[in-house]
Amino acid sequence: MGRRAAPRRSFGRFGSRALRLAVPWASLMLSGVARAQSGAAACSSVEIDAELAGGLVSGSITGTLCIPPGATSVELLLHGFTYGQYYFDLPFQPELYSFVQVAHARGFATLNIDRLGTVGSLQPLSPFVTMDNQASVVHQVVGALRSGSLGVAFEKVVLVGHSSGSLIAYLEAGRFQDVDALVATGASHELNAVNIATRVLGQSAPALLDPKFAGLLLDPGYVTTLPGRRDTFYEVGNADPQVIALDEELKQTATLEEALTVLPDFILNESANINLPVLAVNGEREPFFCNGLLAGDCSSSDALRESERVFYGPDAQVDAIVVPGAGHDVTLELNAPETNAEIQAWVAAQGF
Repeated sequence: MGRRAAPRRSFGRFGSRALRLAVPWASLMLSGVARAQSGAAACSSVEIDAELAGGLVSGSITGTLCIPPGATSVELLLHGFTYGQYYFDLPFQPELYSFVQVAHARGFATLNIDRLGTVGSLQPLSPFVTMDNQASVVHQVVGALRSGSLGVAFEKVVLVGHSSGSLIAYLEAGRFQDVDALVATGASHELNAVNIATRVLGQSAPALLDPKFAGLLLDPGYVTTLPGRRDTFYEVGNADPQVIALDEELKQTATLEEALTVLPDFILNESANINLPVLAVNGEREPFFCNGLLAGDCSSSDALRESERVFYGPDAQVDAIVVPGAGHDVTLELNAPETNAEIQAWVAAQGF
């Protein structure tokens, strides 16, 4: 692989409509200003070599690596189904919606990748884009961050996932045990299967039928959302319509195989092997993992922490945040600044 070019309380406590931060907002902003004054993060595009099926399939995973001065810890960002790098670094009002900027203000490096199966990264035949292969590729990326082949050998690696990216993070961290902490946003271990079937899979279609992707000649297993359906990932009353419109413009590809191979990994529950600091972050109105039959409990941060704790290893430190009024895309809705700040405060509290 290489470059080519801590029983616990919940971490967050909330009022009725706004996050009550574990560290004062003013002190967070002052900390960010101090970091910025010492020098901005240096960013570069990177390509990480990856192999699947014992080397039968190989290619590159693309990403943007940003390193603030003196950073020794890195957050590896894993976007969700039909998203790309833009989820964590939206090119619209970044002072409100850029997760990576808040990480950099805290002094953390970020590697924001386009996952396996996303345009710009390796897109093999769709049967190769499974959850197991996604986890294997992330493991290879973690290895590159540890080895120094990207220019810096990082001491600490934190996986930060969103939606299916969080599910991949569970699998990678439990199976390979090569990271130091895990932040899972927009996902937990109990599914609202009805909403996933109707609002995600039911509103997706082969990417080859979408004019944006027609020229890529992808096989029918590659999908994207139907035109005008990106609002399914938001609590619309808690989101800027311009964000949703930009999401529609920037949407990406995923595969049916990735979606269909989630269930076996959930049954096997590799998360039971995770004995790390873990932060679960869901919206109060999360539609795909809460608020339905057999789904998780997102009525409060305490409730989410208790429902998630049983899925992890005995030595895991599990904390939770439920974002008031938010839906699935918790770091792109109106309370994104507070949500992103509290996530980074939690990472900092782990001593990274």
